[in-house]
Amino acid sequence: MNGKGHVNEGILIPKESKHYILHNAGVPVCCWEDEEHLLGCVQCQVTRGKGHSSSPVNGAPHVNGHHHRHHHDEKHHARGHRGHGTHGLFVKGTGVVVGHRGSPVHGQEKRWTRAATPVSVDGIAIVDIEVYDERIMGIYGCGENEEDTYVYAMPRWKQRRVDIIDLKGKFLLPTFVDLHTHIDKGHTAERSRNPTGNLSGADRSTAADAAFWDAEDVECRMEFSVRCAYAHGTSALRTHLINMTDKHIELTWPAFAKIRDRWKGRVELQGVSLAALSFFRDEDAARKLADVVAEHGGLLGAAVCCAEQGGMPEDDWTTCDKDRDLLLDRIFTLAKERNLDIDFHTDENGNELARGLRYVAEKTLKYGYQGRVVCGHCCSLAYQPEHELRRTLAVAAKAGVTVVSLPLVNQWTQDRHGSGGRTPRWRGITLLHEARQAGVPVAIASDNTRDQFYAYGDLDMLEVFNQGCRMAHLDRPYGTWVQSVTSTPANAMRVFDHGRIRVGCPANFIIFPTARRYSELLSRPQYDRIVVRNGSPIDTELPSYEELDYIPNAVLKGQVPSSEVSYDRVSGAVIWKTRVASSDPHPVEKRGHAMVSNIVLKKSLEYVNSTNTAMMHNTIGILQIVEWIVFLIVTFYLIQYT
Repeated sequence: MNGKGHVNEGILIPKESKHYILHNAGVPVCCWEDEEHLLGCVQCQVTRGKGHSSSPVNGAPHVNGHHHRHHHDEKHHARGHRGHGTHGLFVKGTGVVVGHRGSPVHGQEKRWTRAATPVSVDGIAIVDIEVYDERIMGIYGCGENEEDTYVYAMPRWKQRRVDIIDLKGKFLLPTFVDLHTHIDKGHTAERSRNPTGNLSGADRSTAADAAFWDAEDVECRMEFSVRCAYAHGTSALRTHLINMTDKHIELTWPAFAKIRDRWKGRVELQGVSLAALSFFRDEDAARKLADVVAEHGGLLGAAVCCAEQGGMPEDDWTTCDKDRDLLLDRIFTLAKERNLDIDFHTDENGNELARGLRYVAEKTLKYGYQGRVVCGHCCSLAYQPEHELRRTLAVAAKAGVTVVSLPLVNQWTQDRHGSGGRTPRWRGITLLHEARQAGVPVAIASDNTRDQFYAYGDLDMLEVFNQGCRMAHLDRPYGTWVQSVTSTPANAMRVFDHGRIRVGCPANFIIFPTARRYSELLSRPQYDRIVVRNGSPIDTELPSYEELDYIPNAVLKGQVPSSEVSYDRVSGAVIWKTRVASSDPHPVEKRGHAMVSNIVLKKSLEYVNSTNTAMMHNTIGILQIVEWIVFLIVTFYLIQYT
């Protein structure tokens, strides 16, 4: 390749490089154009004085020889998109990289001779992405002409070395945005197992696991979860924090605040309070919770029609037929008084009568909260009659409610028989296609990871998108579905610099060195992905599960009497057994790392406090004394009877 720079043979981004070009990157058009959702980062016409031609900015794709044109006046251009300006928008035909208010970026002029950019049937375009000083400074179409040339006409004192990295068509995506998680409960699946695997079993075992919660335990598991998400390429994450009791509230929010501060600039974190709708019957408790949420800059949340019997009159926990309107009014009033966004769990079941999404959307319109409300799960849409479905989706679209589907978790808990031995008849996921066709913004998210609601997962949004494509048939065509894990959840979180490849935004993206098409991207786990943050690759090594091999203080202090600690005399490992939330009254003891209904904690005997160590030695001494007594008794009888 020609130009002032050099070509890297492999995909290697030098950490010290401030200015480089990713050549021949395969990027879904919807990730860098995103015409519908960019909220003012428009494709516009810009002229440089008289006689200059004008054409679209921000790399608008030329499909079949046509390009999109949006006229505007000079004042509109100077204004740019909301609060971001128009830094680095490349204007084809003018020979200039347009900076803020039309000024050239770094005084640099470019002549661009490339042909129209072809777009594949799956919406993937081969483009060049220019990164300078931690930001994306340009997105340029790649023609098929091998003689294409970059020409840099800069003052000598501004000339800089430019690294050119040829991706050879490899997939490039913006960093992921995970709209719905539960990092406060994460990584508790083994110590408090869900004996049935269904929703009610998850509720009971989660309540039982609270016995192990303290500040250290909650913070440790939260930190572990965010490290996993970061390594996989997530740059923004929203987590629900269970807030059903005073203990939950006192533990989760301070721990979350510490984690959020610690990860500031790397992962944008948002917290949502999670309580059943019936919780808000206590006005004082509801007001206190809303104040805590506001103090920590969080969102208010609730579960509506979300139990296994959700939507039915007998569910007085999350459906609350008698006073549902009053309770929803209370939630919206508390939120509006404190200027809080709201995020609900709704309709996490397969019941036709579960219509929490509709109830929430109607209140959203009543309180003027359009665009500030998210509803997760919405599984029951799959069982609503056609006329009821159309009614629900119409009001949700009008209210601007974002629906977030949790495919991994819902396929695991929904339609599961508590005693096992039955194959599920439906996939548990909501109607993604129908919702989006009705104009409802649709996202996909991780939800639970290694807890009572889902025993697996690692906050890897590529896995979530992968499984979502398979379960919900998002692949014929793929179209803009990748936005469901990038720009759509970013819009819902109102973090508009995340989840998109956009000129002027931070250079945050993921390169997949072995994938060029969706079929390649979604067929392997892509463990060799290169995560780039602010223009530099990060360390993507995942934390070891052994970091979670600690004994909770509740066990060490004897606060959980159903637990038992024993020792492997061969390896010196601590074997911790607990019957909390276990359906097996006699957990099978396993040594080493095997886990049945026990948790095996690989720690040396030195980790155990001196009291426990002394008890072990005393036990060995007592056994030796008993052996001597038995020996004397046997000897006495042998002498007497011989």
